[in-house]
Amino acid sequence: MRVDPEILNRTVVQPKRQGLAVVAAFAAVGAAFWMWIAALSLGYGGASHLIILPVGLIGMAVFGWILYWALKRRTNDEPALIIDEIGLYDNVSPVCAGRVKWREMERVWLRGPSWMQFLCVRPDEVRTYLDSQEEVKGAVMRFQNTIFDAPILIPMSVLELSPEDIWFHITESAGAAQRQDTPTHQNFVAGA
Repeated sequence: MRVDPEILNRTVVQPKRQGLAVVAAFAAVGAAFWMWIAALSLGYGGASHLIILPVGLIGMAVFGWILYWALKRRTNDEPALIIDEIGLYDNVSPVCAGRVKWREMERVWLRGPSWMQFLCVRPDEVRTYLDSQEEVKGAVMRFQNTIFDAPILIPMSVLELSPEDIWFHITESAGAAQRQDTPTHQNFVAGA
């Protein structure tokens, strides 16, 4: 059996440990801030603690989850992102979306300020894609979809390659997928 090396062409992007450390530091500050707000609300009487305490606890939980994700991902040696002719494999975003095929994507774009850009991925059938996710993962993806119009957000600051280099590899791989005369390409063209 002969394997064409063009089909196996892929870009493996490693996580940037320094970027993950910065995210962890900001998350720790955020969690401490919301914990402080929640503790302050207990000292005041009236209805303030009934509103501020739950908001503070939710904020603390969200930032604590981001801190946990950043520290856990920082110790993981697996690739952060794989770009090939089949699609993207996300292993770095907080939801770790996994494999998303080019033929299943409606749109891919970069969004955000230069110091915190995200690679946004929008699947063709967003509702179907979100319904197929686990409960918590799906809830986070729904929130991201509401804010950014994309359920998959890959933070560029935690990747070793620059946004320009990653975008270059995405356009090259997506273009190669369309040029390949493979069953994947035939399904893409036929709309299957």
